Amino acid sequence: MQDILNIYLSSEESGGLFDFDATLPLMASQFLLIMLILDITFYKPINKVLKDRENYILKTLESATQISEKTKETLARYEEVILKSKKESQQLIDSIKTKTEHDIVNELIQTQNSTREFISKSIKELYRKKEQTLKVLEEDTENLSDKIYLKLINPKQ
Repeated sequence: MQDILNIYLSSEESGGLFDFDATLPLMASQFLLIMLILDITFYKPINKVLKDRENYILKTLESATQISEKTKETLARYEEVILKSKKESQQLIDSIKTKTEHDIVNELIQTQNSTREFISKSIKELYRKKEQTLKVLEEDTENLSDKIYLKLINPKQ
């Protein structure tokens, strides 16, 4: 019987498409062992590096976003300060301009008043001198008339 079994087993061809003998579990265990070794030595460290890199990129993006937001806030604050400064400087310029115009008008009014006063005094002084001159002239004219009259009346003297 053993001969028949050996003949039967030897008559089968080995190495077919699916040969399920004792090598299949050995190959499966070798495959699982290689997967375990590769997972421990390569895949876990590579996955760790990739996750660390992903975390670093996410943190960097988050930090960049925060910096961008802070920059926008700072820029908005600076723009507000600039606008406020522009308004204040424009108000200061307008105030100084108004004060200067007011001072110029006051100075002009004072100058006009002093000029009018000077002209008025000068006119009064001229009238006074005119009156004095007319008085003196009248006196001189009377004296001269008297002298002429006396000469005409008394030609000998």
